[in-house]
Amino acid sequence: MGSNIIILRVALIIFDLFNDIGFVILLEDDLQYLYVPSVIFLLIPFILNILLAFIIFSHEIQYPEFNKWLKKYLKPVAIITFFSSGDVELLHIFDSKFGGFQIFEASFSPLALNLIFWSGFLNLILEDLPQLVIQIIYARNFTNSYKIIAFFTLITSIVMTLIGIIEYGYHLFINKNIEKEEIEFYDETDEIKISYDESKM
Repeated sequence: MGSNIIILRVALIIFDLFNDIGFVILLEDDLQYLYVPSVIFLLIPFILNILLAFIIFSHEIQYPEFNKWLKKYLKPVAIITFFSSGDVELLHIFDSKFGGFQIFEASFSPLALNLIFWSGFLNLILEDLPQLVIQIIYARNFTNSYKIIAFFTLITSIVMTLIGIIEYGYHLFINKNIEKEEIEFYDETDEIKISYDESKM
């Protein structure tokens, strides 16, 4: 089930990437004052995501098992790395164990997993939200020239943004609960220790 979800997420990321590019290229003449911010919030995350993907892989190749895996699947990894310009979380396809294929059985280190996660959060802030705002402004102010590519881009942006907000919201909620449980555990441990010391006296 989990692997199927990641494939759906991958499809959404790639679809969103193509829509974002199409939005800027095909609607260049219609965007007017929205064109420059559209390009900025497309290119900056694009470059940043590629760099982050390279940083992650550069870190992971120090591990022999991952290095061996990377050498074996270098070409498809390069292709996915390019598409991860839309969202670094696309790299999770490699540890999704989809279909039992070895290419999808990579083992990322905890540091890499954290980088992927927080890179996705950064992508939400620098790409998804700004682009959604731009597309909403375009939809409201350019109704006479509104085109189907703009509609699809708006829908995918809404979906991606909502998924991101829900995902990171859950993450923060889970972490908060874990921290609370750890504090309660240590408090209980201290109480037991104090009780034990008092009983010895």
